[in-house]
Amino acid sequence: MDTATAAEGKREQAGRGARRFHLINTIKFWGGGERFIFDLASGLWERNFDTRVYGRPGRELLHRARAAGLPSFPLSMNFDYDPLPLLKFAGHSDGDVFLAMAPRDLKLLRLMTLLRTKAQLFWFLGVCYPENNREYRWLLKDPSIRLIAASRFLQSEILGRVPQVADRITVLPAGVPIPTLEAASARRELAEKHRLSPHKLFLGMFSRLVAGKGHLMIFKALKQVRERGVDFHLWILGTGEKEALEREAARLGLADCITFAGFQADVMPWMAGVDAVLLPSEKESFPYVVLEAMALGKTMVASNVGGVPEMIQHERDGILLPSKDPEPWASTILELAQDGQKRAVLGEAARRSVREKFSPERMIARFLEIADADSAVSRA
Repeated sequence: MDTATAAEGKREQAGRGARRFHLINTIKFWGGGERFIFDLASGLWERNFDTRVYGRPGRELLHRARAAGLPSFPLSMNFDYDPLPLLKFAGHSDGDVFLAMAPRDLKLLRLMTLLRTKAQLFWFLGVCYPENNREYRWLLKDPSIRLIAASRFLQSEILGRVPQVADRITVLPAGVPIPTLEAASARRELAEKHRLSPHKLFLGMFSRLVAGKGHLMIFKALKQVRERGVDFHLWILGTGEKEALEREAARLGLADCITFAGFQADVMPWMAGVDAVLLPSEKESFPYVVLEAMALGKTMVASNVGGVPEMIQHERDGILLPSKDPEPWASTILELAQDGQKRAVLGEAARRSVREKFSPERMIARFLEIADADSAVSRA
C-alpha cells in the first residue's frame, strides 16, 4: 500500500463531518470536466467525506449526481456577484474545501472567501484558456487560489505564461473505474441494432463535433481505407456541426459507413461495442475519452498532442499518430483491420495501464493529499 492510500484510509475513519468538499461546475455541456467533478465527488462520498455537487439547473451533471444519491444543488448564474446565495449553499463552517472549473464559478467563490478566510479554494484546469483572456490571467495570479492542472503538459503551458504560480500549481490526473461491460455482447448488439455484418471493423469517435477534433481529417483517411477494400463502420457520438460533417461524409462517398448518433448520456455501451476508438484532435490536455476507452480494453488511437502521451505509451497500450496527416491514420486503421491479435494485445495492456496508473483510488488519494498539504500551509 502506498503512502497516499494509507493516509486516505486514516481520513476515512474520521467519517463525514470532518470537513466538507464542495465541487462546482456550471458549464452547459457534459464532457470530461463534468465527468471529473462527478467521479471525484462520487469517490469522496463513497469514502465517507461530506461532499456536495453544484451545477447548472437541468443539466447532466446535476442529473447524474442526484441519480447517484449525491447531495446536489442547482447554482444559478443570475447571482454571479451576490454572496448571499453562495453563503447559503456553502454553509458557514471554516475549513471547507471548494473546487471549481469555470472562471465565473471561481469569481463567485473568490468573493465568498473574502468573507470566509479559512476556506480552501482550488481551481481545476482542464484546458488552457487563450493567452489574451484577462479574466483567466487575473484568476491565475490570485494568491488565494490553488491551481490543479489535469496534466503535466497543461501545468507546463500555464507556467510558461504565468511562471509566478509555480508554488501554487500541481497535477491531478483523472481516474476511472474498470467497467463490467462485456465487449462481445456489446459488439453483437451494436451490429444487430444497425443491421451490420459483424465482420466489419467497428470504429468510434466520442467528442464534440467542432473544429479541431479531427473529423474531417479522419474522413480523408477513411476514404483511403475504403478504397483499399476494408469494410468498416464508424459511429460518431457528440453534438455540434453535424450537418456540415454529414455533407462532407456524403461528398467523400462515406455516408453509408458512418452513423452520427448525437449526444448519448451513456456512451459506454457504444464504446464497448467498437474495435477501436479514434481521437484525432489537434489539441488536448487530458481527454477523458482516452481513459474510458482504455478501461474498456479498447484499442485507442489518438493524436500525439498535449497530455495524451502521458496517458498512452505508443505501441504498448495504444497508438499515437500525427494530428493532421491522414496517411498514417489510414495505414494504422488498415493494420488494425487485418490484425485482431494486435487489437487484443493493445486493449488488454490499456486496461492494465488504467488499473495501475489511473484508478479512482489513486485520483482520490492524490486529491486528498493536495488538500491536506494546502491546509497545512494555510495553518502555518
